[in-house]
Amino acid sequence: MKVCVFFSLLLFSPFIHAKDLTRGVKLEFIDNCVSLSLENKNIIIDEYLKIGEGDWVYFTTISVKEIKKNRMLAFKNAKIRNRAIGEFLKNNGLDVKNFKYKYSSFEHLWVNKPMKLVGSVKV
Repeated sequence: MKVCVFFSLLLFSPFIHAKDLTRGVKLEFIDNCVSLSLENKNIIIDEYLKIGEGDWVYFTTISVKEIKKNRMLAFKNAKIRNRAIGEFLKNNGLDVKNFKYKYSSFEHLWVNKPMKLVGSVKV
């Protein structure tokens, strides 16, 4: 019986998959620019609208080429760019408590789409 269960799980495992709750977005900044271009703003809004309720999207704002040139400057640029993205999203109506700044080797901005939108008017 154990062998049958094992083989059935092995057989059906390619068909079983889970939904990925995070989406990573790589934004391009030309010539170490730290301001958001119109193209990047459109990408940010589109990706936020694509994710489902309760899901996360994170933004990577530096490239490997920037890291190779000057690691410290790339770190500072990532921080400035992520704050600019956060300010842009805040100005477009997102609540600051849905932002998280997380660090791996560099800073990334993570944005959560809430399960339920909260109205600004109390009844």
